[in-house]
Amino acid sequence: MPHPSTKIGLQKTAAAFNALAHPRRLILGRHLRDAYPAALTFGMLQEKTKFAPTVLAHHLGKMEAGALLKRRHIAASTHFTLTPYGYHALIQPALDALPGAPSQTKFQTAA
Repeated sequence: MPHPSTKIGLQKTAAAFNALAHPRRLILGRHLRDAYPAALTFGMLQEKTKFAPTVLAHHLGKMEAGALLKRRHIAASTHFTLTPYGYHALIQPALDALPGAPSQTKFQTAA
């Protein structure tokens, strides 16, 4: 029987991998990783990805639920940045495995 803290760690890791389980989230991860540790606004992410607002909000929510990013409201803007966990534990290794990595060429942002 695994130690309870191991079970929590496994659940957190599984949730994070689930949060990456879509090509659009990998695209978002690449943009957020390139800006790390700075934040990108919702509008900046929409401009970079060309995703519809509802699609963008859905995928950002999934990534937030997986503890990969955090959101901050500043005045009328919403800012998103990767968490240290999201960057170091999952996003960076997953994106390094993609063609063209590490950031030698920009990832295509096909919707």
